[in-house]
Amino acid sequence: MTKDIEEMITNALGNKIWIQVCGDHNIFGYRGGLWCGFVKKENVDNVFRDADWDIKESSSFPGFIISGGDKTIYQSNDLSDDGFEALLYNREFYGMADDYVELSQEFILLNNLRYDENSHAYYSMYNNGESEEAVRYKDQQTIEIKFKFIRQYIAAKQLVFILYFDYHKSAAFDNMTNNKEVKTEELFYTIGYGRSNPTNNKWYTRVLGKKLWYPLPVEKCNYWPYEKAEAYPEFDISENQDGSIYKFTCDPDKLANYFGKNPEAPHYLTPIAFKKEVLKKYYDQPEKYTIQDGRLTCGFLWSLPIDNDHKDFISAYLGDIGEKLPESERMHWREYNTIVDDPLSITAFQRDFVNIPADSETTEHQFQANYLKLNREWKEKYGWTLFLEGHDDIEISFDQIRRPLVNSAKEFEELLLDLVKILIDGLNEKDIKNHLEEVHKNLRGIKALGEFLSVNGFKGFEEHITFLKKLYDLRSSGVAHLKGKSYQKDSRYFNLTDDNYTESFTEILVKANAFLRYLRDSLK
Repeated sequence: MTKDIEEMITNALGNKIWIQVCGDHNIFGYRGGLWCGFVKKENVDNVFRDADWDIKESSSFPGFIISGGDKTIYQSNDLSDDGFEALLYNREFYGMADDYVELSQEFILLNNLRYDENSHAYYSMYNNGESEEAVRYKDQQTIEIKFKFIRQYIAAKQLVFILYFDYHKSAAFDNMTNNKEVKTEELFYTIGYGRSNPTNNKWYTRVLGKKLWYPLPVEKCNYWPYEKAEAYPEFDISENQDGSIYKFTCDPDKLANYFGKNPEAPHYLTPIAFKKEVLKKYYDQPEKYTIQDGRLTCGFLWSLPIDNDHKDFISAYLGDIGEKLPESERMHWREYNTIVDDPLSITAFQRDFVNIPADSETTEHQFQANYLKLNREWKEKYGWTLFLEGHDDIEISFDQIRRPLVNSAKEFEELLLDLVKILIDGLNEKDIKNHLEEVHKNLRGIKALGEFLSVNGFKGFEEHITFLKKLYDLRSSGVAHLKGKSYQKDSRYFNLTDDNYTESFTEILVKANAFLRYLRDSLK
């Protein structure tokens, strides 16, 4: 019986990825509660004098205590005199509000945890922009913690983690043994038996105890300055005459610079080429990443200068990859590394080496620049913007506009939706209609814009209005609905076929640029 219970406890409380640290718990028919805390290593002997809980659910709160018989002193909730530290606090509000278990603020702050109200969980935030679920609430009284974060915490503070348990089970036995105490180096518990009712033969079993986890050396806590050494992969730089590939690490400390460092190594500013698909990960998460002319950023965490003024590939400097990207991102870029004859665009060369402000030559960057300039110039003349501002969905679509990364119908349709949202759905229809005669105030969208241009003396706008109508029809007939005859007709206007999605969308952007430049020129 004892052996079965010990195996049960070991399996239930062993080294798992996730461990429940408080609340009700059920293992193999035994039901009971869990609580936890920390203790100094030198106090473990005192902890193992008995199986009782040393840190109670109601303990560890700050307040006044009586010390020395009659002396009243204030005690904070830091590490107590007897070496205990709480991880959890049982918050009680006397029936006036829901009780809940609260996590130690030091544990939250050291692990840089962010609470998400929707998932009722804490997430650890990393410098590559990713997050990892670290703590989750099954309910307000039950918490599970990913054990790696407890391991890191006790290594940093050199404390021992204690998990207390108190299990009960109703059981009937003919030959009951006496209560028993079991103690190993990391496990201490008692097995108690008793009658649940003196008038019958109903018995219960109670297993009360604690399990310890000792800390690893502080050097393995994985907090600064003890993080594991970063990996700096090698990147393909060029192809040798014999067909072999010349590679070199992106570790900036091993690269040459203009001050005589590592003269035999490639220079920090060696351009490395990548397939354009390397950016798909970042375009797919616009809430986290921003791609602009010459730069990729992840919030305020990291920023990488890139040369995205090429038609068919992206490039970045070898030293920047090692210095400005977190380790996981370096590995991502390594997967898309390729070799081209000239990985540096004229635009990047002028900006980085000749110190000449140079406009991008790519269609998407020209579109974005023209769009922003037109809105600013339009407002200067009319007092209101032609395109709506301050709409998150429009801003996200604006950042997505690009030459397609791959020749696929799916990406083409997604980009078409974004472009229509920006140029047509994003028209400032309210202010446009406010400047039309009463008879035309029922016009909407493209028709309202056409009427505004007509009455305000714009010349030769008709071809651009036609372009907007065809663009809207292509979206409506081919993306928003099942493709039919209308889609085939609209496709012919843009010379769209099943194998030229990349070129077709690029040509659409060319027409969009022409429309924006026409309006800018007409404002002068």
